[in-house]
Amino acid sequence: METDCDQKLIIAYYQTSYRVPELDLTFRLGRKNSRLERWCEENQIQSWAFITAWNPQSEKINKTENKVRNSALKKLLEEGDFRYWKGLGVPDKSEDWDSEQSFWVVNIDLQEAVDLGNLFHQRALVYGRVGIRPSLIWL
Repeated sequence: METDCDQKLIIAYYQTSYRVPELDLTFRLGRKNSRLERWCEENQIQSWAFITAWNPQSEKINKTENKVRNSALKKLLEEGDFRYWKGLGVPDKSEDWDSEQSFWVVNIDLQEAVDLGNLFHQRALVYGRVGIRPSLIWL
């Protein structure tokens, strides 16, 4: 059963731009993105996840702690030989949320993404497959 808090979080996720600055890619939940699709096809990317270790259970913690958590996630991505780029989740004019440093992990299957999200106590992550619009995966 969804609570008002869950609904507020869902809205926040949908009002966020998910950016991969190094590749000049930006996408939104539920929206088709031809440039993203083309890039994935050209680079043999079948699936991807946008994931962070920031703000576990959607509870704000300080920046220093968030950076330590994200460093631990980065280490796991490297140890698992995942291909990734630094990402940034940027909320639209939100007073409730700041931008969150994240990772855009490519050719990751959904279960691997969910396992990483759960390991870092996330409430949700963004997942995509070629030909399917980016989706919110509630954890």
